[in-house]
Amino acid sequence: MSIEFESLKNIRDLGGMTTKNGGVIKNNSLYRSSHLGSASDGDIIKLAQLNVRHVVDFRTESEVAERPDRKVEGSDYHHWSALTDRKLGITLDKDSAGQLAKTVEHFLASKGQAKRDMLDLYVSLIEDEAGIAAYRNFLTLLSTQPEGAVLWHCSLGKDRAGLATMFALECLGVSKDDIIEDYLKTNGNINDRVEEFIQNAQEVNSDPDVPYVVRDLLTADRDYIEKIYSYVSDKYGTMKLFISDCLGISEEMQDNIKKRYLNI
Repeated sequence: MSIEFESLKNIRDLGGMTTKNGGVIKNNSLYRSSHLGSASDGDIIKLAQLNVRHVVDFRTESEVAERPDRKVEGSDYHHWSALTDRKLGITLDKDSAGQLAKTVEHFLASKGQAKRDMLDLYVSLIEDEAGIAAYRNFLTLLSTQPEGAVLWHCSLGKDRAGLATMFALECLGVSKDDIIEDYLKTNGNINDRVEEFIQNAQEVNSDPDVPYVVRDLLTADRDYIEKIYSYVSDKYGTMKLFISDCLGISEEMQDNIKKRYLNI
């Protein structure tokens, strides 16, 4: 469920989601979010009141340097980059107007290239060692049954955080349909931000395809997450085998995640 914050726009509690076996995710335990660099004082106080004890940041070194998270009192901060700076350029997660103009111009040169590159980006997040290590660390943290709530994010809380959420929900036994439904909720939370990006881009480029490029890069597209399911099915057979064989999260660790975060 979404939570009202002053500055954080794409944050929600996964509590209340149900599993295929009738379990229910505990409230106030698992939060997905956008980065905390622009959080207000009130937002940070509220996160502490929600007992957030672990913050996982999937952004790159350059993103963290540009806009570091604000500290949530009483929490441990874990920086596990799921993406290299070399690949960051195909996203619009960085807020720089110059970066925005360059990225949009690059993709306008070839119709549909933005979406093709985003599909490739998603695959790279589970093929490259950076992503594999980040998601392994994240799920290992959940399996240790830490006290308090865990919050994770990337920049907008869409792609890297979206896959982290998918893997966590898969470990908990949530259905694919419900996982995708949660993934797509991001669009309602960041729509104002996307429109702002479009407006800024159109100020420097009048090409009529600008809105399409920005939306391909910034919206949660069902095709992106379906690409992961298709890739995993072709290479590993099932998501459960991917999580155990590639990410190294054993069945016992997955059971620990269920014990910690489910009301059964």
